[in-house]
Amino acid sequence: MHCLYLKCTLLLLAMSANGLIRMGPTASGRSCRRRRSPPRSRSGAIAQHRLLDEEPVANFVVEVKGRGRAAKRQLERAAEERYSWFMRKLLNLEQAEEERLARERIETWSQQRLLASGMALLNMRAHKRRHAFYGRPVLRLFIAKSSGTNYTTRLPFHRFGPGDLVLLSSSTITQLDGAIIERSPYYIDIALNQKNYIDSGTKTKWRLDQYYSTLSYQRMEAAIDAVTATSSGYFEARIGKLDRNRDEISPELKRIVVRSALDGATSWADLAAQPSAGLCRKAPSANTARGVIEEIAPTLDIFQKRAAAKALRARLSLIQGPPGTGKTKCAAALVAAAVRLRDIELNRGVRGELPIQAHNAAKKRALVCAASNVAADNLLERLLEYKDLKAIRLGNPASVRPNLRHATLDAMTQNDPDAITEILFQADVVVSSCIGAGGDLLAPFLATSSSHKKNSQITPILKFGLVLIDEAAQATEPQCLVPLATALGATQLILIGDPNQLPPVVLSLEARNALGTSLFQRLQDAGLQPHLLSRQYRMHPAINAFPSRQFYKNRVSTCPIIAENRLSQPPPLLQGLLSPELPILFLAVPNGQEQRGDHDSATASYFNLAEVDAVSAAVQALLAAGATPQDIGIVTPYAAQARAITQNLVANDSSANVIEVGTVDGFQGREKNIMLISAVRANKDSELGFLADARRLNVAITRPRQALIVFGHPNTLRADCHWCAFLDHCHNIGCARTFHEIDLLTQTST
Repeated sequence: MHCLYLKCTLLLLAMSANGLIRMGPTASGRSCRRRRSPPRSRSGAIAQHRLLDEEPVANFVVEVKGRGRAAKRQLERAAEERYSWFMRKLLNLEQAEEERLARERIETWSQQRLLASGMALLNMRAHKRRHAFYGRPVLRLFIAKSSGTNYTTRLPFHRFGPGDLVLLSSSTITQLDGAIIERSPYYIDIALNQKNYIDSGTKTKWRLDQYYSTLSYQRMEAAIDAVTATSSGYFEARIGKLDRNRDEISPELKRIVVRSALDGATSWADLAAQPSAGLCRKAPSANTARGVIEEIAPTLDIFQKRAAAKALRARLSLIQGPPGTGKTKCAAALVAAAVRLRDIELNRGVRGELPIQAHNAAKKRALVCAASNVAADNLLERLLEYKDLKAIRLGNPASVRPNLRHATLDAMTQNDPDAITEILFQADVVVSSCIGAGGDLLAPFLATSSSHKKNSQITPILKFGLVLIDEAAQATEPQCLVPLATALGATQLILIGDPNQLPPVVLSLEARNALGTSLFQRLQDAGLQPHLLSRQYRMHPAINAFPSRQFYKNRVSTCPIIAENRLSQPPPLLQGLLSPELPILFLAVPNGQEQRGDHDSATASYFNLAEVDAVSAAVQALLAAGATPQDIGIVTPYAAQARAITQNLVANDSSANVIEVGTVDGFQGREKNIMLISAVRANKDSELGFLADARRLNVAITRPRQALIVFGHPNTLRADCHWCAFLDHCHNIGCARTFHEIDLLTQTST
């Protein structure tokens, strides 16, 4: 008892030192008032955000009664409530900003501005397709001069893509909503949520807008409640009144994820590295983990095998995957190995010989999520390569790549909706986006229903032992809590990502500092060292040289086989400018000048017409030299520049229609044989805006496999240390030129 009292006293002192509480006088000696105040500033932690100072002091007063375990638990709950309040505050700010922007776009933007920004399409014709999409009617939108179904008119520039939620409106028909399932240069197919929609004919003119939904915020707030146990509303709202014996988040994971954000202690880092069972009853030994990885995925390189084997044993792991290092392949192998270890344990009779149905009900599963649907699809595609692994995909099939829709729960239950329980319990791995993991579909299988207990029946419970989140450095912390809230019984968490690439997208300026720091980044900043995947399989070694040195301390090397392949199969050469040994080029556009559209005609995006012309000339030269449109990708930081480049290419060459043009942020995770980058910014004040973000530069220059060409204004770009280092690198290796040399190129390239 004396030892317990001493531990409690030390906890009080630690929390007081970090500002979580203030010790106050007591009247009786058994009860005291302790006032929680904002913790001291700490890089990468919640404490650095000024919002903590805005909460009324009265809300941080907590009454702690008694001593020992009861007092300790009250203080822990106070810390959890503080974390919950702060995360909710950030979400409220972000939601308010997103609502404001959506309302402003609808109420104040002119049609010209909407069209110029690509945020809406006007005067669209539509007709209902013959075949439904998993029970949902499909509407095809196109532009036609008459009321017929002629798909020969190219759609104007827009930002709509597969999986986007959209709103359809007309002057005569009630608003419709749905999700885009296919996009072509000439039409857009939408799966409607209104299953009883009756075709209105092609004479009706439609307007297409992006759809704003609060569902993601509701799921994140519910996840905060579940993980911090501030209320039981997460489950009650989804299932009904529940048994008190439902699973709760692992105490160790709660301490690492929640309390580490506030208490400033380092002991949780040791806790993260401790062995954890995951899908098994006990953690595997180091030799067992290495052996099963070798058996499951012998083609992994030494760095991938090392990271996967260590993550199989640890309670919480960070795996950092620089561009092209095969982090998705590593993630899939890790999950497959965890399932194999679980099956080995079951076959040894740890749980006894069970019938197949009892086996499915007893086994633990892996919940595998990603920040985006694209990344979730990449994980699913890799997991399906393991034939003995049963993986299913949750989410709207419209958000899933067509070649993977057969693995969605909607597809599997299309002919037999009652088979959902059987299919879920047969699965070894459930794949979804982070937000998708909080959907209502899994809810009935996550806890025991009290109403069923009255009938002496127990609802089957899906047991999750492991949560893996890919692209975790691109997800906000509340997003990462959603999978944890779904898999409350999980004892193992694996975060895979790269903090040196793009961070989460945050609209609110007030919340950006804290909400823009991912859980991965926060844990790394606090001392949890990630396992680095150090061999890349994408880029020519000359292209990899700069990002490896600048962003990864020269720790990322090129696979020798890939290096030999890139050298033996050079890209179409631009005579005198690109060579097989150095397929990298910086083309200065000194006469370029950035422009910004008027408030009434465009967004607050920048464009540079001189760079548009330079990019277009380079594309024509590459095509003339033997490149195909599919080989080429073009990225730029600004949507207005992407739009201008697209329009220029279409006007000059119809074969350029299939060349992908987009923003840097939209191209993360993608790759092309040849990448062209337009930096855009060119001004006398050397202002770069978000172009100065080193992570955006890293993403931009690591997309190509064979060749990289960058266009920019040197004097402006040198204002940033990372861009300056890139320009110096190009000059030092003799790969910097000015744009006028491109004129010679178009006449001499072969």
